Formats: sequence, C-alpha cells, structure tokens
Amino acid sequence: MLSSFLASPDFPWEVRKSLGESNRFGLSIGRVDLPFGTSVKQNEIREIIHSSGHDLVILRYPVERWDLAAGLQHQDFVTWQADTLLYFGKEKLEANATAVEGVLVLAAEQSAQIQQVVRQTFVLYGSHYMANPTLDPKAVIDGYVDWAMSFLYKPNSCILGEMNPDQRSIIWFCTLSIDGRDGEIVLGGVSPNTQGQGMYLRLLRSAESWIQKHAVDRAVISTQAFNGTVIRSWIRNGYNYLGSLNTLHIMPRLVFMSRRPTPDDIATTP
Repeated sequence: MLSSFLASPDFPWEVRKSLGESNRFGLSIGRVDLPFGTSVKQNEIREIIHSSGHDLVILRYPVERWDLAAGLQHQDFVTWQADTLLYFGKEKLEANATAVEGVLVLAAEQSAQIQQVVRQTFVLYGSHYMANPTLDPKAVIDGYVDWAMSFLYKPNSCILGEMNPDQRSIIWFCTLSIDGRDGEIVLGGVSPNTQGQGMYLRLLRSAESWIQKHAVDRAVISTQAFNGTVIRSWIRNGYNYLGSLNTLHIMPRLVFMSRRPTPDDIATTP
C-alpha cells in the first residue's frame, strides 16, 4: 500500500517477518519498506538486513536512493534488483461518478470464479517474485490468489468484478481498499479471453466510482515499470505520476546456492 511509503522519513523502521510469504515459500522472509525522503545510511541498513537472520529480505525503497543497492553488496550475500514499482494517482474524482451497469461487489459465493480469474491474469506476470529463481512459480500464483481473496474480509475493502452472461466466470476484477486519504486499486486484471474489448476502462471507472462514494480525495494505483500498456491507459484517463520504488531481494549466498534451480530443473519445468 502507498501509505507504507508516505510515513515520516525519520519513522523507525525494522525488518519485519512476513509469515504468509515464509509459509508459502518455505523460507524465512523479512520485509523492509523505506518511505519517500528517507535518509537512512548505507551501513545502517546493510548491518540490520545482513544480521536479521532471514533467508530472504525484500527491500522496497524510493528510486532516489539509488545508492542503497551498491551499499548492500557483500561477499556473503546475493543482492539483485527484482523490479521497479511505479505509483500513479488521480485527484478530484468526479462527484457524479456512477458504477458501470452490471458491475458487482463480489462475495464469498463467487470465490471459485475469483480464484480462476486471478490465476488467469497473473500466471505469467513479471512480478519481483518471478525474478527470484529460488521461489516456486506455482507458489507465486497461489500468493496472488490468497492476496486477492483477503479483500473479501478486510475492513474498508472490496473486490469489484463483472460476470460473464453465463455467471460461470468473471470478465475482470479489481481489489480496492480505503487507506487514509487514498482509495487504492491494489490488484486488478482482465480475463485473457476478453482483453482488447475496452474492459480495462470499465474496471478503472468502476473502481473510481467505488472510491468516490467512500469520500476520499484520491485514487492511487501501481504497476511494474515494464507494464507500459496500463500506464498509458492511466495517463489517458487523468492519472499523474507520484513516485517509484525499487525492489531488492537479498539472500545469504549459501541459501541462494542451495535453492537455485539446476539446468536439469529448468529443462523439466512445465
């Protein structure tokens, strides 16, 4: 969520254990989110991350702190950039915004259809997880499914979607959450069978309508830097660039070497 990176630059930070990711991937995984404007020193973050005891630390930090990646290099650790995340926002949502006809707030009764469309949407998505050869790609997809499903139960959150006429599958979905002054479009996608038919615009308009009805000031959304198609769509529809975050993966070298796939593993991966 964007709010994680809008905290005071001097707010105390720490490596927090991610229980869900640790259980999913069979590793001890820690997370660090550094806010915009952070002045953390290279040696400070290096010492804390390298002494954390985790098998993998996922660090996100503002791109303006380009020096941090070099400062984390060490002979006993493998460190690499796994992605760059771009945030965009749209201010002053239209007061007369209305939901697109046929759009639903999805419920537990549609769990099977939600899981299906999330798997279809993210099966080949180039997230920072997929940039890590030690992580099981099947577990990555399971993680997106679990993340999306959690929005059925989070406060001030929902999953919007549009059903096919036969009610057996979902055309598109998006997960939404109100976080302070922002309404964030966290996850979203269009079924591969209906891409190129204007469905993504319906997704955006429906999300903005839901956010506007909750009386917040701004809609925010993010994606990886390579995802030019949706970024151009956001710009056409009034979204402005807010900032970028780099994602680093840091692993003890022995852990990385013990888990990375061999050439035979890669050859037999379906």
